[in-house]
Parts: sequence; structure tokens; C-alpha cells
Amino acid sequence: MLRDRSAPRAYALSIPSLLGTGGLAPSGKAGQDVYQKAGRALEGYREAIAKGTGTQRSRNQSAVEPRALVPADARAATRTPPVGGPPRSAPRVVPCYIRGVATTTLVRKWWAEYRCIRTSPEPRSQVALWGQNRGWTPDVCLDAWTAFETTLSGMAYAKPRSAWVDRECPTGIGDKDCQPSGVDCSLHNYGLAIDIDPFELGNDHFGTRFDDGWDFGDTRVTRPQVEAIEGIRTLTGTPVFRWLGWSIGDTMHFQIDCRPSDLAAGIDRGTVPNGGEDELKLASRGDVGDHVATYMELLHRRGFTPARSREADGRWDGNYGPGMAKAVGAFIAANGGPDTFPGEGPDTIGPIMRAALISNTP
Repeated sequence: MLRDRSAPRAYALSIPSLLGTGGLAPSGKAGQDVYQKAGRALEGYREAIAKGTGTQRSRNQSAVEPRALVPADARAATRTPPVGGPPRSAPRVVPCYIRGVATTTLVRKWWAEYRCIRTSPEPRSQVALWGQNRGWTPDVCLDAWTAFETTLSGMAYAKPRSAWVDRECPTGIGDKDCQPSGVDCSLHNYGLAIDIDPFELGNDHFGTRFDDGWDFGDTRVTRPQVEAIEGIRTLTGTPVFRWLGWSIGDTMHFQIDCRPSDLAAGIDRGTVPNGGEDELKLASRGDVGDHVATYMELLHRRGFTPARSREADGRWDGNYGPGMAKAVGAFIAANGGPDTFPGEGPDTIGPIMRAALISNTP
């Protein structure tokens, strides 16, 4: 299930844990001690609301009880530093972009019947994204993989040189044996994960979370592309995919992060860039929108980066202004000149230029 990772929720869970499952404290001095500890937890709860503090979670932690920013057990809740000693360092706050996702352990439970997908008796089919590395996946995942391919291509990711989905049992994570319980099983063993252009092809496994020694300058995949993939939803609003670059630096790896029943509801095509019947919209000077941002990325990958067109966080601003027009003009001049694009120019991207940018982007 999706998890509530807010600090107030985590503190709220810590208070009943001090009182016991029935919410009743013991009597006498022991009861007074518990109420005092609960009061301290409540103070932390109020402080978390005031500060808007985040929480931290390990990959293998249960989905039922989020880890509190301050540990929920009574001893930790009352522990103070020695007098004159150094204060405890604040726990590391997990960035917002890796909150609210299911652990791999939980996903394994949801899809247990599909473990060892190549021999699973459950409905399954072969899928070959971008026409390569054909592998097995649950039938209910086929539309999700189509949305994945459409989104990544629509966001100007050039055709991958390697894209593989499944893995044959018993080989699991780190060449360990995939156990019947799911322990040491990769989601590739279930046909639920894909590795795109791994290692020397552009997307490495850094082993540390995002911005801890590496960032998008070190990967072939870009932030807008990752965010577009993680923005895909089912018709019930459930997120479909998760990227492991944020949490463990596995930048090649995307995995399905929802239940079979979620996917059975269908993919919301409105959350898939270029996933409807319409092609990428044409653009002209003065336009503002995601379609302009897509053209900016296409031009950038061809070596014609629009000047002064990025937000502070690195995203394209999607504003067809002077910098964009100059980049379009440079692209035209380098590709046969105005005669190659009749009726189009620096201020207008028409169907001819659209086709050239999409089909020839490295």
C-alpha cells in the first residue's frame, strides 16, 4: 500500500505505541511514566507540525508503521544527551521525491504469483520495448509498459541500445538465489522492472542516493524524463512506476510500484506524454507549455541548447522566447537551411521540423 510518510502521522503512531495496543496505560507509577513519555512524544508531534519536518525510512521497513523522525519507543523518546556532551545529530530527512512509495518487499507480496515469470502459470506475455530484449511480463502490465515506452520516447529519450525486463530464476539480486518467499528476488524475476541503457551505456548504478556524489549530469536519463515516468497514473489515480535512482543510485532501473488490481483499472492516458491520439503539438513564438519544453529537450540533445530557458532547478521553462527562436534558427541552418523547412522558421516549428527533431535525436 502507499504510505503516509508525514512527520505528524509518524509521531501520532508513536503515542498509542507508548500506551499499548488498547490505548490504556498501566496504573500506578508505571502508568505515570508512560503518560509522561506520551506527553513528550506529543510535544514532538506538535513541533513536527510547526516545522513541517520529514521522515526517514529504510527500504526493508514495514509499510504499516512509518518510522518516526524521533524513534517511537519510550526509551528513545526520553533519551537526552549527557550534560556538556555534544547534541545528537538530527536524523537524515528523506527527500520528498522518494516518499509515498511501496517497498520492493511489499511489491513482491502483491505479485507473489508471478515470481519466476518465465515459468509462472499466471497469464503472461512477452514484451519487447523499442523492439529489443524480448522478455516476459504479467499480462496486466502490458499497457503499463506501452505507457512507459511512449512516455520516454515522447520526452526525447533516444531509442535505447539496451532495455530488458525479466530475469530467469533462480538468479536474483546480486546473483543470490531467488527464494520462494521472495527473499533475494529482483522484481526482474517477476517481469516488473526494466533496466535502460545500463552502466557504460549511460545509466550507472552509483550505490548512493541522488545528489550524494552524482546527479543528472552523470546519467543519460534526465530529470524531466524520470518525473514524466513517475507521473504515469492508473485510472484510479495510483502511481505506476518508481525510479530507484532517487534512493540507491540505480539510475537504469524503473519498476512497477502498484498492485495487479491497480493496473487492471487501466492506464490514465492523460498522464502519458503523447499518449493520446494527438501528436506532439506544433509550436510557435509566444507559446508556453510542456510541448515547448519537449522541443527544448529535443534541440538540446541535438546540440542546439536554447539560451536562458531553464528554471533554477534545471527544468526547461517551456517558454518559446528569443533563446528558443535562436536555437531553432541554428538547427535549421545546420540541416539544409530554410529550403528544407518550407513555411517554417526560427519562430515556427511545423510538421517537417517536428518530424526531423523526433526521428533524428541522438
